[in-house]
Amino acid sequence: MWKIEFYPPGTDESPVADFLDSLPLTSLNKVRHTMRLLQEFGPQLRQPNSKKLTGYSKLFELRTSGSSPVRLLYTVFNGKFIILHGFVKKTNLTPAKEIKTALSRMKLLT
Repeated sequence: MWKIEFYPPGTDESPVADFLDSLPLTSLNKVRHTMRLLQEFGPQLRQPNSKKLTGYSKLFELRTSGSSPVRLLYTVFNGKFIILHGFVKKTNLTPAKEIKTALSRMKLLT
């Protein structure tokens, strides 16, 4: 079983946890299911549940579907999955500002 932590790891407060707490129950349940798949299958998890972001060597997105798809941007750090940022997807492409948030948090891990 793979370990998942929210950014920043090792703390009780997290912007990712706050985002998840703000989701409607149906969306939250989909996210929980997809996170369980990531825990079980780790780096072997592929589309439609997980996808490497093109152009970013260490940034991935955990994906849900439906009328309000949720994306959790994550990386692998010290043998664990660190969920850096979450948002509700409203466009076909992942918005640059969402990627920028995840990348800035990822830089703070090292």
